[in-house]
Amino acid sequence: MNFSFYIYGTPNGYNQCPADGNGTFLQECAIENSVESQLTILRKEQLVYYAYRRKLQEKSGNYLGFCLVFNGIYCTDTKKLFVLFDHVFDDVLMKGDFLRFEKGKAIFVINKFTEKPIELERIQNVFKRDLENNFNRSFSSIPISFKHDGGKKTVLVKDANESINSAIANFNCVHITNNEVTPSELERMNKMINRLDIEKQELERKYQKVFAQKKQYKIVTLLLLLLIMGGFIFYKVLSDKNKNIESQANDISTLHQANDALQNTINRQHGHIDSIQVLYKNMEGKYNTSLSNYATLENKYDTVRNELEEVKRKYESARQSQAEIEQKYEALCRENNNLEREYNLFKSSILSNYATLENKYDTVRNELEEVKRKYESARQSQAEIGRKYEALRRENNHLERDYNSFKNSIANVFPIIITDVQMANVDYEGNILTDYGKNIYSRNTMYLEPKIFYTGLVHKAITLNVKLFKPNGSLSTGNSSPPGYSFSRNSTFRTGKDSLTLSGWGGNDKGHWSKGNYRIEFWYGDICISSHKFTIY
Repeated sequence: MNFSFYIYGTPNGYNQCPADGNGTFLQECAIENSVESQLTILRKEQLVYYAYRRKLQEKSGNYLGFCLVFNGIYCTDTKKLFVLFDHVFDDVLMKGDFLRFEKGKAIFVINKFTEKPIELERIQNVFKRDLENNFNRSFSSIPISFKHDGGKKTVLVKDANESINSAIANFNCVHITNNEVTPSELERMNKMINRLDIEKQELERKYQKVFAQKKQYKIVTLLLLLLIMGGFIFYKVLSDKNKNIESQANDISTLHQANDALQNTINRQHGHIDSIQVLYKNMEGKYNTSLSNYATLENKYDTVRNELEEVKRKYESARQSQAEIEQKYEALCRENNNLEREYNLFKSSILSNYATLENKYDTVRNELEEVKRKYESARQSQAEIGRKYEALRRENNHLERDYNSFKNSIANVFPIIITDVQMANVDYEGNILTDYGKNIYSRNTMYLEPKIFYTGLVHKAITLNVKLFKPNGSLSTGNSSPPGYSFSRNSTFRTGKDSLTLSGWGGNDKGHWSKGNYRIEFWYGDICISSHKFTIY
């Protein structure tokens, strides 16, 4: 899916990348400073701009935004696209290259977006992967029924997709706002902690995979080298045997021909005995020369054999625990014995097989150089894997330290993170009349009993104060209520994910609570750590 990508915001005054003629539109796309996040959809001919902007914190003019531009197509599921923009914003905040937390607030750490080109490319790839994997059926061609002279329209992200798509079809510019007030940075912190846990697990999985590949790579490399060396030696021996047979056959044929010629010569020329004696002396001299060459070649062969034994010794030390490799080595030893037998045969036929042995020497020397080269290459590859593993281990340690430090700093302010709240209707004895999460009807209401699901950052006992607001906005209180609260609960909270049921709040008579929308807040000290809305029907 093709699209153009922009990132803009206020790292040090307004800045965008890439910097082109869309800067004015991107700066003016927001219509309300009080809105935490919004998505502006602008149609220009066949181009559709989706400009998302989100404030860094309340009562601040600083923001970060992304803009995607499509040609000839538009998104039919704008709510889903809004969620994607929110996800990418949280991902950028967690990554820390453009933003970081300082004293509980998100701030820019750059002056211009072009300072981090790798992060820019990563963000664009995040959009690309998600659009290709999750939006295949969420884009359609722009129909001719779309109006091109419409004005502006503002809708809420919680409106139905049909209403949003109708606004896009009838207006050139549509602002989609999110009026939900975020009480604090707590939800974003919770997301960041969960994602850090996922990244830590992924790093541990990659570490185990690299460690396993390192051991497998060493074994496979040794096996491959030994198989190649064994193949070369087998081919050489087989080739040498064929050459020996052909050479011996040629020698026999030559001897037969020479014998016939010599017999004819003796019968015809008895007077040439002196010439034959001279020829014999010449042959004797060549024989002595061959003996000298044989001694030299024998020394070279011993040197090559010693070097080959040294290489075998090095390989043997690296494969002591491999039974299959030991069998290969025994096969190589048998091949070496065959070579030694060939060498003994060579000594019995120096003149005829001298050239053949010299070829064998050259072949063995070339094979030895090839084995040395592959051994050195394998050793360097192993060292490189070791360096990469060490770098990955250091990076994992740094990430784990950063995660623990971040978690401890959050725990000093927020000992627990409430992830969900479910309400139940119970009687005075605590028996459940309407189970948690089910619809509660006014005629049956007695005591409202909240059950909280939380993630504990520390193991400690804390006092949790509760405010229960009626549909008219007034605070529900009683004779036992602490000042400014409905009721409170002292309890010990454990680390990790857990749940806790608080005491019920209400009266003994059924129908105690009227119909309407209620809100319950949970306070730790002077900080509201969670707010939850529920309805009594």
